Amino acid sequence: MIETKFKVWDKQNKEWDTDYTLKPDGRLSCGGFDPLFLLDRCVVVQYIGRSDHKGQELYRLDIIQATPNAYREDNNFYIDYDPVNMCYVAVNCVFHQKTEGYSLRQILDMGGEKIGSVCENPELVNRIGA
Repeated sequence: MIETKFKVWDKQNKEWDTDYTLKPDGRLSCGGFDPLFLLDRCVVVQYIGRSDHKGQELYRLDIIQATPNAYREDNNFYIDYDPVNMCYVAVNCVFHQKTEGYSLRQILDMGGEKIGSVCENPELVNRIGA
């Protein structure tokens, strides 16, 4: 069974926040702020139950670089959740489409490596290669 873990990105302070509580009803409490205020201030990401080949835990919105030969020149992908298929998918950072040729699992199995996150490294999105 996959361990349930979350991280919270504080958009205002541009850092991962450790002073938060995820309540059983799914509401977020962070540093005593009202949960409705937090919707604009924070991004909550969930652990996907996998690590890259270097052992770095992977969360939704992490950016993965596929091995150069595994995909074309547009080899950066971010992890997102597909609610239709109820699974995590690799989304191309340039075209913002789910991968057609390789699944997230295949990209990771072929040595895909975490190089950042959409929150921390927005400059890696919309850029071909790394």
